[in-house]
Amino acid sequence: MSPARNPVRAHKAGQAMVETILVLFFLFMAFYTVFQFADNLRARLLVDYAASRVARARTVGMNDYMLEKTADIATMAAAGECHTQTDTGARPSTRELISRSGDYLACEYGAQAQQVLDFELWRNGKTQVSCPLAGSKLTARVIQLRPQFFDLGSYLSGTPPVEKDGAPHARIAGEYSIEAHYPDWID
Repeated sequence: MSPARNPVRAHKAGQAMVETILVLFFLFMAFYTVFQFADNLRARLLVDYAASRVARARTVGMNDYMLEKTADIATMAAAGECHTQTDTGARPSTRELISRSGDYLACEYGAQAQQVLDFELWRNGKTQVSCPLAGSKLTARVIQLRPQFFDLGSYLSGTPPVEKDGAPHARIAGEYSIEAHYPDWID
């Protein structure tokens, strides 16, 4: 005769597996929410820095196209995947990316600039720059749309997600104000 299985023991083994899966799922969600929040915070700091660079560029009389390129370079660290390739077909190293920054700023039109440097979040107008002059105060605003895997972090921060390309994006904005003296000496 074969020994009979204990039905109580088999039930408990299945219960432990289900409980483990539930705990791991909630741990993963908590970890991912913290990771996404930290990534958005890093992007926010870079967008604030980009706004300060844009404001300073405007104070010395740079045009709108140059302001967009300045914001791109300032947000390069959080701009996603690099689409530019080296002559060998590989992705450029960090040192090469930094050395190409000056060439990128020197480009006169968009197609030429994309050949020098091109990042995922620079495409399709995902970074917006506005720098209007109001009196003697110049305020630069830089907005970047960052893709999100799920929207929990957006709702916790109080900004609803933006739908772009069929995927949720967080709208991360930075602003910087500075005195504008360039109209006095540009005209």
